[in-house]
Amino acid sequence: MSTWAKPGVRVVYINDHYGPEAWYGSETLPVIGRQYTIREIILMGGEVPCCRLVEIENEVLDYTFGFYEAAFSLERFRPLITRTQDEDLEQFIPLLETKPHEVDA
Repeated sequence: MSTWAKPGVRVVYINDHYGPEAWYGSETLPVIGRQYTIREIILMGGEVPCCRLVEIENEVLDYTFGFYEAAFSLERFRPLITRTQDEDLEQFIPLLETKPHEVDA
């Protein structure tokens, strides 16, 4: 499972291509490009890492793996990066300030 995927992490929904039989049609689904917060991580069918979102609550329905609230595959999300480019570059500045090593002859 992805190490970034934890409750409270902000994510962006990037993939909404589902098969025609994936949903009943009454569920609220994430919208491409929108930001969400992970509420819960589960393993669907004991194998597929999925999440439920703070912003979306669905009723419990009878799906292939039993009765549960809809969950969405983690592969359909990416973590939201909130750092600026300057903040990203700051972590590399110490690497630029290296001194030449003296070599023993």
